[in-house]
Amino acid sequence: LASDSIEVPLDQTRTFNLVATNPSGMATASVQVQVEPTLEILTFEATPEAINVGGMTTLSWQIEGNLASLTLEDAAGAMVDVSGVLNRNKGSIQVSPASLPATYTLTVQGSGNQSASQMLTIPELVPQPVINLFGTQQFEIAAGTDVTLEWDVMGQGNLTLMLSDDQG
Repeated sequence: LASDSIEVPLDQTRTFNLVATNPSGMATASVQVQVEPTLEILTFEATPEAINVGGMTTLSWQIEGNLASLTLEDAAGAMVDVSGVLNRNKGSIQVSPASLPATYTLTVQGSGNQSASQMLTIPELVPQPVINLFGTQQFEIAAGTDVTLEWDVMGQGNLTLMLSDDQG
């Protein structure tokens, strides 16, 4: 009587064969072990990436593996209806968030116990800054004298101003 076991790491489906022999003959047995592809969210993105409040963006995704179910949830926990937008493991849907930034969570379940989840945040589109005024009232001054420069810039978000001259 010979009983034992061995652990074999697998990354693809394989068939194992066992052959037992003794002076009286031979016996064989086979077993196949199926390896399910890893369930993975390859992409989950918004186009455009940033929008104005009340604007629309398209959320799109691509999944690899044996997909059993897919859910899309907003930051408030409300489920977004994705029925009919999934074409195999790819899909997209237009959304118009009530407020920004808006976060969505994509969760996928595989045929086994596999699952994957990914979050995506859509920020508010920050308009380009506008320089309303840049100048001075002192166009000619004596060397060594200070000049007063004035500006008026409109902009939202993390506005950065950089002042330079033709001397570097």
